[in-house]
Amino acid sequence: MASQVNFDKVVRGRRVVLPDEICPAEICIKDGVIAEIRKGNSSSFGAGLEVIDAGDLYVMPGVVDSHVHVNEPGRTEWEGYVTATRAAAAGGITTIVDMPLNSIPSTTTLDAFQTKMDTARDKLYVDVAFWGGVVPGNEFHAEVDQPIGTQTSTSPQVYQTFLQSRPKAMENHAIQLVSDMCQQYGVRCHIVHLSSAEALPIIRQARQLGLPLTVETCHHYLTFCAEDIPDRATQFKCCPPIRERTNQEHLWHALEAGDIDMVVSDHSPCTADLKLLDTGDFVAAWGGVASVQFGLSLFWTNAAQRNLTVRDLVNWMCVATSDLCGMGHRKGSLEVGKDADLVIWDPDSTFTVTKDIIQHKNKVTPYLGKVLKGVVHRTLVRGNTVYNSGTFSSQPMGKMLLKPTTK
Repeated sequence: MASQVNFDKVVRGRRVVLPDEICPAEICIKDGVIAEIRKGNSSSFGAGLEVIDAGDLYVMPGVVDSHVHVNEPGRTEWEGYVTATRAAAAGGITTIVDMPLNSIPSTTTLDAFQTKMDTARDKLYVDVAFWGGVVPGNEFHAEVDQPIGTQTSTSPQVYQTFLQSRPKAMENHAIQLVSDMCQQYGVRCHIVHLSSAEALPIIRQARQLGLPLTVETCHHYLTFCAEDIPDRATQFKCCPPIRERTNQEHLWHALEAGDIDMVVSDHSPCTADLKLLDTGDFVAAWGGVASVQFGLSLFWTNAAQRNLTVRDLVNWMCVATSDLCGMGHRKGSLEVGKDADLVIWDPDSTFTVTKDIIQHKNKVTPYLGKVLKGVVHRTLVRGNTVYNSGTFSSQPMGKMLLKPTTK
């Protein structure tokens, strides 16, 4: 029998994704933290210890989605902490980071932040951190108004009309502005939801100068192409917009080359009426894609067709996002001393996105009906099972993650 240690739980599997290799291993958990990792064949443990055997399923660090709009308080009918975090748990996400918008009030003051924390308390099925914001009042959405020029499409029901109203130049100029400020002041800067591949030379130049600039893109930009969006299908509308197929290919190449650091959901739902599905008006409809539950499977479906690996998935959706948020010391990888946040999933099985499995509050999403590869079986947050094959924990077990104050 292996050395007797008072573990709370052990997760074992034949394909455990560790920082240095994928191998048979046992993750030994104590007080919500990874206490020991035993590589190789299975150990023997004392009677009464819960041992979760994942077999040939992947055991991987939980996904950290660093760009999620929960909208509570103020717009809870759009999304709330219970539904958003249950959706995250069902998708193998163990930590989300809530954006300052679109809650009311926006998280731009300490009082507003306190209101948000009071609202979130006792509602979290996964861990939640928070971004503070400078908007509204100092707006900057990674787009800068530019002359649109002549539009070849004018019908609001045609996607090209909306796409032509948000040209790549809007993003390019905004990213150039951020790069210039990053160089001038030497402060850390992050580009959210990159959709324009034309901005990549700006990003590469900033990297060559050694600037502290990081970049994210989103699942919808890597999955959908403008050419395939039907007329009146306003569930696809988001800002910046989904662009052409050639643009998408450049984004994938940039991700593989390291020019883009991470992939996030930018989960931004709203009520169905705001999507104007009845009129199909792309210009007037609310812009935002609801997707937080499906990020792991979306990425894997695309990545598997491009000969990318589960190691790439972990780097772009766990490690990089944790580091961005200052949580790399406790999230993003399976290492001793870090939180026991794990997802157990099948990389080979498929499922169809149907309304009955969607956990986020409003079911309008461009992914409806899409067949995805990669089925989440179990999600553990700090060693606690919060999702298990369609069933959630009887009570929320997530926590709010706050940085320690400095004096």
